[in-house]
Amino acid sequence: MKKIALPLLFCAIPLASSIATAEPTSNSLTTARKPVLLYLSQLQDFDALLVPAPRVLAYGYFKNFLKPAYEGLQGGKVDLPDYKLPNVDNEGNEGGGNAVMTLSFSTFRIRIAKPVLWEDATDAAVVNLRKNRLAEISIKQPGSRRAFRVYVPTETKQLLDNAMRDNLKRAKKAEALLLNVEVDRLEVVDFPTPLIALHDFVESEISDESNETWAESWQKQKTLQYNEFFRYLESLLQKAGIKYPSVSYFNYNNSPDFKLPD
Repeated sequence: MKKIALPLLFCAIPLASSIATAEPTSNSLTTARKPVLLYLSQLQDFDALLVPAPRVLAYGYFKNFLKPAYEGLQGGKVDLPDYKLPNVDNEGNEGGGNAVMTLSFSTFRIRIAKPVLWEDATDAAVVNLRKNRLAEISIKQPGSRRAFRVYVPTETKQLLDNAMRDNLKRAKKAEALLLNVEVDRLEVVDFPTPLIALHDFVESEISDESNETWAESWQKQKTLQYNEFFRYLESLLQKAGIKYPSVSYFNYNNSPDFKLPD
């Protein structure tokens, strides 16, 4: 269906234009014009529903991750559900069992990876980015029920792990526990995984396409789809008033020696 619809649309537009502008010379021409114009009118009405896939994926990424992560970090302090403190309550009193360590920070930055190459928008590239560089933790706003997973530099994860081990030792000695860990700036690093779905879809269309002309068209779609994803994502951030440096991008080159930029 997709291979037929587009050529018909391209052919209909110049035909309708010539019919609409030319002086009718016969009843047959007048009669022919009406169904074509009606067809184009219906297409125009439907056009608003034809939302480009990159925009849909960028919106989902913004709504489901970027915006809640940004809002969750605004307070400068988060609970750490993965780090449950032994034998204390939320006020730090002994005998409780629901308290978790907290992490406080003066500033924060959410950093979004932008693959340098279209071919790096893959699951394998994401695995390589995280390997030995990033670690996953759960965070949530104090008092909130919702927790979400984020990736932080391994150094941050190690700092939290060390604090937790220290607390377990303190608990055995009945010593006061370290309830809060402080850092100057919290770094959250993320790869926009919806981009992978976009990559895989375009690549599947290219591999399944037997018509060379259509295959070439899908090749061009790589750059168009990639650029539109980040263009629309940036527009969503601007509309929400989320600015640099709270959210920023970095170019990601999928190579073993890649280092996260400062």
